[in-house]
Amino acid sequence: MKNIKSAYAFFGLIISLATQPACAQEKYQHFAGNIENGGSVYANIIVSDTNVSGYMEIPDLFEKPLYFSGTLISGNLKMATDSDSPVVFKGKYDNLGTIIGELHHNRALYPAQLDESCDEGCLPMEVHSLNTVKLLDSKPDSPVAIYHAALLEASSIRGNNLNSAIQKRFFKIKEPIPSKSVLTAAENDFFTQYIERNQSLNTAENYSRLNWEQSRIMRVIYNRNHKVSLAMHDYAYTGGSFGLKQTRFLVYDIINERELKLKDLITEDSLTRLNQMIGRKLKQDLGLPMDESLINHGYYYADIEASDNFYLVENGLVFHYNNYEIASDKGETDVLITWEQLSGLLKQGFR
Repeated sequence: MKNIKSAYAFFGLIISLATQPACAQEKYQHFAGNIENGGSVYANIIVSDTNVSGYMEIPDLFEKPLYFSGTLISGNLKMATDSDSPVVFKGKYDNLGTIIGELHHNRALYPAQLDESCDEGCLPMEVHSLNTVKLLDSKPDSPVAIYHAALLEASSIRGNNLNSAIQKRFFKIKEPIPSKSVLTAAENDFFTQYIERNQSLNTAENYSRLNWEQSRIMRVIYNRNHKVSLAMHDYAYTGGSFGLKQTRFLVYDIINERELKLKDLITEDSLTRLNQMIGRKLKQDLGLPMDESLINHGYYYADIEASDNFYLVENGLVFHYNNYEIASDKGETDVLITWEQLSGLLKQGFR
C-alpha cells in the first residue's frame, strides 16, 4: 500500500466513526453467446453498483479465460484486462440480460452477443460481500485498516456440498456455518490482529506500514456442463515492504456433488507423464527450446510437478503456481494442458 499520509488522513476524517461494515449489493450472472470469427464466448460476471468484474472465456481465441474489470454505467459496459496490452470489451447491457458489444484485441474488432443463461448444467449462485474500514486510534490522522471480501454461495440445493467445500478450502472451516458468518469471522480476525499488533507503536514513526489491507475476492471461472471452477483471489498488506497475493482454486462436480481433486481426474501411473507435459508447455509458453533447463531461467526446478491448485476450463486443465512456488520473480503462472493431451491420462468416466 502506498504511503500517502495526507490521503489517508483525509480518508480518516471522512470515516472517523466508520467501524460498521458496508454490505454491497452484488449479483452474479452467467452469460453465453457467440463472437464473430471467434466462436463461442462465455462470461461469469459480478456486478456491484457501477463496477463489474469477472472471467470471460473465448476458447477459439484464447486458450485460457481472461479476467476483466470495469464499469457498467447507464447500460454502457466497458471492461479490460490488466496487462501491458489489454484486451478491451465495450458494449450495451440491457434489462433483459443481453450484452451486445465488441472485443478489441490486437487492433482487431470482434462483434459479440451474450445472453444471460444458466441451464441445468450451470449452478446458480449468490454473492455475499463485506467492505469495512477501521481506524487504529481516535486521532484525525489515524492509520486505517481496510477489509474487503466477496464470497459466492450456491443458491441451489445441488450446491450444498459446494458451499461446504468453499468454507473448508478457502476459510479452513470444518463444519459449515452461514456464509455471512464466514465473512464476519474472517473480518474480526483481521481487525483483531491489526489492533493488537499496532496499537502500541508510535504512529508518526511507523505510519507507512500501519495502513493494512486485506482483500479476499471469489470469482467464477467456469460454470457449465455440470462442472464449476472457482477462484479465490487473496491479497494482504500487514506491514513490511510490500503486500502478498495468491490465488487458490476449487473444482466441483455438480452431478456427483463433490469437490474434484487431481487424484480424482488423473490416474496415479500418469502423473510422471503429466509433469513432463507441464514442463514442456511452460517452456513453450516462455519461448524456450525443449532441451533448455528451466533452472537457467530463474526457476527453482528443472521439472515442474502438477499442482493440486488447478482449475477446469473449456480447453483443458490449467495448473496454477503462485509467486515463489516455482520461481521468485515470475509472478503467478498458469499452464494449460489440453483435453486432447490429457486423453490418455484421465480416469475412466471423466470427460
